Amino acid sequence: INENSDSNNEPEINFNELKEKYTSELEEIKNMGFDDEDEILKALFVSKGSVTIAINKLINKNWFIYYLYIKV
Repeated sequence: INENSDSNNEPEINFNELKEKYTSELEEIKNMGFDDEDEILKALFVSKGSVTIAINKLINKNWFIYYLYIKV
């Protein structure tokens, strides 16, 4: 058990390792206009490096946040 982990049970993500592992995928997604590297790397981590799936996750997340914003 890692005592430093958050209580929300999310896996720890080593962003430096992911940045090295998904260098080309990260740049490809950033070139499409996404700029939050941590969010991109989380999406790549969950999608096991699939750019298409990662983009869908980023778009769906951003769409939902936008939807919440305009509902207020």
